[in-house]
Amino acid sequence: MDRQRVRGKGGAINFRTTPSPISARLADELIGRLHSLPYPAFLDAIAALMDRAGYYDAAVLRRGTDRNSDGGVDLLANAVAGLGSVGIVVQAKQYAEPVQKRYVDEIRGAAVRYAASHAVIFSTSAFSNAACDAASKGASVPVILVDRSKLADLMAWHRIGVVRTKDGLAIDPAFFEGVASRHKEALNRLDSLDANHKRSLLTVNLWFGDRTSSSESPRCGS
Repeated sequence: MDRQRVRGKGGAINFRTTPSPISARLADELIGRLHSLPYPAFLDAIAALMDRAGYYDAAVLRRGTDRNSDGGVDLLANAVAGLGSVGIVVQAKQYAEPVQKRYVDEIRGAAVRYAASHAVIFSTSAFSNAACDAASKGASVPVILVDRSKLADLMAWHRIGVVRTKDGLAIDPAFFEGVASRHKEALNRLDSLDANHKRSLLTVNLWFGDRTSSSESPRCGS
């Protein structure tokens, strides 16, 4: 398939369309590699795909696995549209089970709050029938669903985690090792900081423990 047919206006990819499917073996291996990544590294892989696909300023908003004040938005990105640009909100689901409808509703609401042109949900699994129905409804903000098969095809097409060898397309171990190692180093630093923080708290507790009556509650603002 011609690469230009995969891209939308302004050069950014149209995630409703994908290139020709890759082999089931390579797709399964790609999804397996994505599942093996720490969640923050998985988000970086999705950001790299968006960047390669023609979006710009793809930024990870959160690093944890729980919802937060961003309303379930994992990444923000922009795409050129005419003489200006439009914003996109993204959720990235590192799931084995189907993604449910509530996430479609959640990201659509977030798109309204962020004044985004549309929303995208990437998943390493499938989507429930209810989620697909909700995304396809003629709402003011379109929600594009990228399931495991489409995600694998896009990664292969844009050479994210995939390289071409003399025998055809193959997994690029260096990509996955690179995104994972960056976060392992960060986690190691956090573990070290946590240990120092715990020692400090222990020192503080021991210091004040001898000076505060067990029957006296701490007072604030007095």
